[in-house]
Amino acid sequence: MERSSIKILIIGFLFVIQSIKAQGLYVPANHSIYKFLERMEAAGIIENFQNETKPLLRTKIVDYLTIIFNKRFELSQTERIFLNYYVEEFYVDIAGTLDKYEILFGDKKYNPFSEREKFIYAYNDQSNLKFFVKAHLNSGTYLSKNEKPSNFIEAGGRFYGSLSKLIGFEFDARNGVIIGDKSSALKQPELSYNFKLNEKPESKFFDRSYGYITIESPYFDFKIGRDRKLLGYGYNKLILSNYSPEFEAINFSMNYKSFSFEYLHGWLLKQTVHPLLTGRSFDPVPTENKYFVFHRLSFSPLKNVKVGFGESVIYQRTSPQLDYLNPLNFYKSIEHQLGDKDNALLFFDLEILRIKNLRLYSTFLIDDIDFSKIGTRWYGNKTALNLGLNIYNLISEFPLHFLFELTRIEPYTFTHHLPERNYTNLGYSLSTDQPPNSYRLDFGINFAPSPKLDFSAFYSFTKWGRNYVVNDKIVNVGGDINFGKREEDSDYVSFLDGELETINSIKISAYYEIFRNIKFSTMFNYSKSSSQSSSLILSFGLISFL
Repeated sequence: MERSSIKILIIGFLFVIQSIKAQGLYVPANHSIYKFLERMEAAGIIENFQNETKPLLRTKIVDYLTIIFNKRFELSQTERIFLNYYVEEFYVDIAGTLDKYEILFGDKKYNPFSEREKFIYAYNDQSNLKFFVKAHLNSGTYLSKNEKPSNFIEAGGRFYGSLSKLIGFEFDARNGVIIGDKSSALKQPELSYNFKLNEKPESKFFDRSYGYITIESPYFDFKIGRDRKLLGYGYNKLILSNYSPEFEAINFSMNYKSFSFEYLHGWLLKQTVHPLLTGRSFDPVPTENKYFVFHRLSFSPLKNVKVGFGESVIYQRTSPQLDYLNPLNFYKSIEHQLGDKDNALLFFDLEILRIKNLRLYSTFLIDDIDFSKIGTRWYGNKTALNLGLNIYNLISEFPLHFLFELTRIEPYTFTHHLPERNYTNLGYSLSTDQPPNSYRLDFGINFAPSPKLDFSAFYSFTKWGRNYVVNDKIVNVGGDINFGKREEDSDYVSFLDGELETINSIKISAYYEIFRNIKFSTMFNYSKSSSQSSSLILSFGLISFL
């Protein structure tokens, strides 16, 4: 028997004799384990994986790992390597001990170059308190076309744990500095809206942080704080993507087998100035805050078929609206009763996994609609649709993942006649970065032969009808999420009206884990539009979580 097989059997024994789990903690939305679980569901190893929402609780992740381990003989050798890797990472949640970890301030010799999960400090009282400290140390370079390179160094720490198996907490804080010119760094979305870096022209420092506290029971959890939340299927997530800044929120969810219900109420940042809004006749009340709320219900009417429907609302008040703080209201009707002044959306989604290693999905979003005016080109019929297909593991020991996706967003979708009620956070779309009045085709491939190596490549083709200028006046065709319909604009629009632009873009990203928790990563992003504008962004560096 191979050494890896013996090792995994020993861990399996611990699965049986231990039932200790840390509770109330989430696995960050960008964690690589989600790709692995996605493949495992498509292969029929696990069921009811919540692929449409991230992050998930660590307890839920451990439940999935347990099921996969119990079916380990159905896995390929490559998949067993992935399983073993993640079991070691979540070992304390599975076995209740710290034996598999490297701990700097621990009672054993620390080796930063070992293949074990690493911590600065870890404490495990099993029944009462678990506490972990990791350090971040990132460095690298951003390169952008026609800009000087930006070198950066970033350091910080992550603190997380649980108390009495009921309360979870996490805090992550980082500080960084740009060495040299910062123009290339500002091409990165997460730095382009960083307040400290953009506070003054000479500013070179940036910081970012998130944190939350949670309460978890077997069937529901409650969270308050700030972290990255994703909602929606596929590459272009229509409900919540990672394009806009993170925001603080209260989050409540219930899960039982295939049934799930989720509610979130968030506090957004208003955009201060938009260049196209200069001179527009609106005067937002400065004391009003901008809020975002959504709820979603999903279930499986048939095996390997999941349907979901939900609502979201962007609204402004001096304080949160009580009707929207109620998770069980019908928000579209409530919005009408409150004077029809908010931006309410409905959405429906579907996922089908009836064929092994094949995932079909779709999301249909209704921003606004008048059924009597369907087919009349009325601007108020604002919808968005994505259709996607994922294919996994065509060759058992050669783990390739293919993605094909079409996304179409009608004119004016996500906009509102009051600009501060657009579907944005600090002017950045809460949805995909694809603009209204456009369609986009995405083709992607992911190759991950081991947990230590990951390569992804995406090609996107976009047709966009953009707003344009004639005699110093904006001709509005509904092609800008930050520019809703004005009184002088036509009530009728056609899809792709305006200045037609074709955009071809390529994005390549990869990382290699040199030693456990020490990675070399790189990213290449090239975009070329028919208006002759192009952009090129390249980054590379070392990422460590020691």
